[in-house]
Amino acid sequence: MTRLLEFLVAVVMVIVLAVVVSLALPSHGHAERSIEVSHDIRHIYDILNNFRRFPEYAVLRAYDPKMRYTLEGPAYGNGAKIAWTSSDRRVGNGELTIASSQFDPLAGSGQVTWSLDNGWNGANKTFTLDFKRAENQRLVKITWSYDVDYGWNLLSRLAGLSWDSVHGEPDSLIQYSLNNLQNVLAAIPNVDYSKVAIKIVPTTAQPILFVSTKAKRSLEEVDAATATAVDQINDAMKKLGVGANGPRTTFTTDYGDENYAFDVAVPINTTTVYVNNNGFDLTKLAPPAAAAGAQAGEDEQAPPAEAKPGSIDDKG
Repeated sequence: MTRLLEFLVAVVMVIVLAVVVSLALPSHGHAERSIEVSHDIRHIYDILNNFRRFPEYAVLRAYDPKMRYTLEGPAYGNGAKIAWTSSDRRVGNGELTIASSQFDPLAGSGQVTWSLDNGWNGANKTFTLDFKRAENQRLVKITWSYDVDYGWNLLSRLAGLSWDSVHGEPDSLIQYSLNNLQNVLAAIPNVDYSKVAIKIVPTTAQPILFVSTKAKRSLEEVDAATATAVDQINDAMKKLGVGANGPRTTFTTDYGDENYAFDVAVPINTTTVYVNNNGFDLTKLAPPAAAAGAQAGEDEQAPPAEAKPGSIDDKG
């Protein structure tokens, strides 16, 4: 009986000690990381004020390549939202919403705030991204911070200790995502487009010649791979007897951690091409994969279709 009482007293003392420690812990958590990039500050604001390219620099997909993103709300600015679902516990389910954004090009500074809703402890969770041009006008400092309120939830205060280091969830997400953001910015031509009139307009479909290629994620290697692809396209245009009908276009197919896979395309000035003396009307070709699937039975697997001009590759 005495040992039981001693055990109960010890348990009570541990609980009291945990409560005292929890009350002494802060009711608010904060973490931040910074990075300096050599890029136009308007590009930074435009990327952070929407979630179109968030999947490219957020570290979440590195944890779970099968996770799914969905975009909701406005295309950019307040109310723009991105949600994700994942079976990986490090990612889970969650969503970000742009709560506020401001940018002063004359002062060379801005701030975008995202409200966060996920499985992390606490309430009023936000990411704040501040960016300010350095005095030398060549670098921009980006500071990504995380804030959370624990209130009187003592368990949340204790749980906050688990990420109060560089290896915690918010900290590691911020650090790796900042590094990825720097890489994404490096792939964007560093030109000032603030005075360019940009519009979204419907375009007419036109045939293209394209080459699929990849390179290490550096500007020099991407430029070299692009130049090689353009040479191949020019050779193909000479053989087909067609000409370019517009500027070169680049399509990103896989923005990996180490390699960048992309297609280099040039529109051509005809909808009919001749290969081995056979003419192909590019406006009337059906996707071979779809045609083969229609001919095969429901329980049969269609044979791989032969690649022809106008065909669709395995990524659609």
